[in-house]
Amino acid sequence: MSESSHIYNNDSLIPGESYWTEYELLSHSPYNNVWRAKANGQWYVLKAARMDIAGEQSHYIHLLQREYDLLRRLDNPYIVKAWQWRQDEQIGACIVEEYVSGEPLCEWLKHSPSFAQRHQVLNELLEAVEYIHTQQIVHGDIKPQNILVTNNGFHVKLIDFSMADADAFVAKNIGFSDAYAAPEQKNGQQTDCRTDIYALGLIIQLLFPRRLWHIVRRCTHTNPSQRYETVTALKRVLRLHINISRWTAVTMVILALPAVLFFSLPANVNSVKRPSPAEKVLMDSLHAAYQNITDNYADSIRLAPVNKLDYEVQFAEEYIRIKNDAQTLHPASHQLIEQDMIDTYTLYFNQLDSL
Repeated sequence: MSESSHIYNNDSLIPGESYWTEYELLSHSPYNNVWRAKANGQWYVLKAARMDIAGEQSHYIHLLQREYDLLRRLDNPYIVKAWQWRQDEQIGACIVEEYVSGEPLCEWLKHSPSFAQRHQVLNELLEAVEYIHTQQIVHGDIKPQNILVTNNGFHVKLIDFSMADADAFVAKNIGFSDAYAAPEQKNGQQTDCRTDIYALGLIIQLLFPRRLWHIVRRCTHTNPSQRYETVTALKRVLRLHINISRWTAVTMVILALPAVLFFSLPANVNSVKRPSPAEKVLMDSLHAAYQNITDNYADSIRLAPVNKLDYEVQFAEEYIRIKNDAQTLHPASHQLIEQDMIDTYTLYFNQLDSL
């Protein structure tokens, strides 16, 4: 049994009624109030059912109990921990959760985090959502306000499982956040893991504006069957595209240096170096290889369009394999091969995307 599981199941580690002090209301929703309270010098979050609406108390307690039953199954570093279900003498039925020192994603982004920090946050969020899907749970309300970024290390904590469902992914439609809700949620239709993927696409767009547009578009397709089937598939495509984006940025800097040097030197010194005849032969060979796999994948997509998402990953992987092989055989042309892969990949990928 893990340490967290031991703590989780041992109610004796949670202070008794007389030890709770400094209650502070943090937020509220139509179903619950979220408090911060201190016990033995440590902060906790108490998520309590709303008791101020006549005739709804038992329903709200049922929803909160259901959320607790889902949370108590989870053990992941990027998901808020639920320590205990308790009947608090001041605020009533509540879930005792860990207190996270941090801020919602939307507030964190105002500090202009670096690309690496945003990339870390996205990776941790995807790990959290991938994990809950393996537990047959759909979060159902992924939005910036439910993604906390810790002050120490900028780590993710996914919170608020009040919309989560684990009953064979059947939607209960007890409410959702309209801005990040998938069309099937708004229409009262059945939801599944692709509903969370829709929201993840919007989070990706928030983290990386003007980048990864193709992935965002795929995640947020109105038809769930056209989205990525799993978070695992989404992670694979993201890894390839982010790597290609990095190569593009590095290569643009490298390619800009000769121009800077050229214009900073006297006009009669040197001209910009052009590819040698041997390098032109190499580029022609690479283009033939790239064109061959592009034609093969185009034929595959036409024959089986339902598998287009899988072909997308394979297509990128084949490009990278050809590029890596060429750089191993021709290390002196490393930069030229790198840029050529980026240029041809972008060109052919846009052609395939239109199929």
